[in-house]
Amino acid sequence: MTAGPSPPTPVFPIGRPLRWLVALSSRRPALTVTAWLAGTVLSLLFVNYPNIYPGIHAFNQPLIDLLHGADLSGLVSMAVAAGAFAGLVRVASR
Repeated sequence: MTAGPSPPTPVFPIGRPLRWLVALSSRRPALTVTAWLAGTVLSLLFVNYPNIYPGIHAFNQPLIDLLHGADLSGLVSMAVAAGAFAGLVRVASR
């Protein structure tokens, strides 16, 4: 019994900036971790905690109410980490 052709390698449709981030992160791990930490810390302001813990009044409730209950923590984390990494790389290369 012969094996059929191997499946194609999946191509993930990531944008050019994200490919740049992934390519540089392997060469600059300290900058990558610092950017990730900045994104994670700032994203905590955008978590809709009452969705996780019903009945709780969180410190960021006015912001969540302004956003109509949207939990933007993942988007904020990614945007801040990418921006922080780009800034850190620029500063480190001087």
